Amino acid sequence: MRDSGPGIDTAKNRIRCLFGHQVRIRVNHGRNRSSVFVGAITGVYPSVFTFDAGELRLSFSYSDVLTGTVKFFPVHPSP
Repeated sequence: MRDSGPGIDTAKNRIRCLFGHQVRIRVNHGRNRSSVFVGAITGVYPSVFTFDAGELRLSFSYSDVLTGTVKFFPVHPSP
């Protein structure tokens, strides 16, 4: 039997831990296209979460995190 890996509840808990913190995300758009944004998670809802990157507000589902479409990275302070 195949291991299903982490579930939606695990993704939700990880997002809740990052709520309000400055993070960098990489969004995979497919066909070797991706975008990088720096900002903070500003909303955690039952099906989606919102991410504010300056004047841009993005929303993602928790399944985007599970499938690797959205990946989180720490923000390194600039020298």
